[in-house]
Amino acid sequence: MKEILIPLSIIPDEQEFYRGAIFRIYKVDIPNVKKEDEDFYDYMLIDLNDSKKMLLANVSSKAGKGKAGLSLGYVEKLIDVNRSVVTGKEMKRYLNEPLVYWVEE
Repeated sequence: MKEILIPLSIIPDEQEFYRGAIFRIYKVDIPNVKKEDEDFYDYMLIDLNDSKKMLLANVSSKAGKGKAGLSLGYVEKLIDVNRSVVTGKEMKRYLNEPLVYWVEE
């Protein structure tokens, strides 16, 4: 299955993301990467069973031992709903960078 990269900037604020959603950030300055389109890290939403937040963790295979598994931080879940989701608005607030994409598979 081919990955589809959707710019975070065009995703509706109401879009809901569940655990396992992956976001790609480009131009992260990975050492020894020659091609610009290979200079990225992927971060996955991980539900910690916390009622308010999800974790963004680096799941890139090329991150190396030093960065693989590291957390980027926490994003706020949508509250007062009967599901564990993060909104597009929250992802834009937290990942306020121009080169961020949702990796839709």
